[in-house]
Amino acid sequence: MLTCLVTGNLEPIGWGKMRALGLLQYFSEPRFGGFGSDHCSGNTLESWRDREELVRIAASRARDSAAGVAGQVLGYGCEHASR
Repeated sequence: MLTCLVTGNLEPIGWGKMRALGLLQYFSEPRFGGFGSDHCSGNTLESWRDREELVRIAASRARDSAAGVAGQVLGYGCEHASR
């Protein structure tokens, strides 16, 4: 199982927060995810759409990291629900 981070933060800030909380050990190596530094539409009224895209980016990176391994991508979020 691969574990990644999806956040609206810039990538170094997101990982810095995980480090400060002592949670880095729970993420796959090499670390990957979807970050605000990967995509930002600039539409603050519908920022949930950005989160949706960040999950897609993370899922694509997970597939690349697990090339040849069958499975499915599961997500969990905590800030904004996207429908």
